[in-house]
Amino acid sequence: IWQHDLSPPYRAIVLAQRKGDHACTVKQLVYDPKEGRNRLVPVNPAHAEPGDGDGWGVIARLIAVIRSNDAPKRTWSWEAGLTPEHLQ
Repeated sequence: IWQHDLSPPYRAIVLAQRKGDHACTVKQLVYDPKEGRNRLVPVNPAHAEPGDGDGWGVIARLIAVIRSNDAPKRTWSWEAGLTPEHLQ
């Protein structure tokens, strides 16, 4: 479940939209003090960080996951925004 949020907290899993073609990606929002900017870090280490291209804008934060393909049903929720650590 996504909550519309243009300025979510750092470390939250976010939905980011690429400027230009509006493609979307799910990543963790982090602040890189060395570069002095936000970065979108893959939640899945098998994937690379997206290129900057025309730029990205965060449009939502992940606030809940409901997994019902096995029993018992599992639910994770955090109104402030889930992080990868919450889902382990």
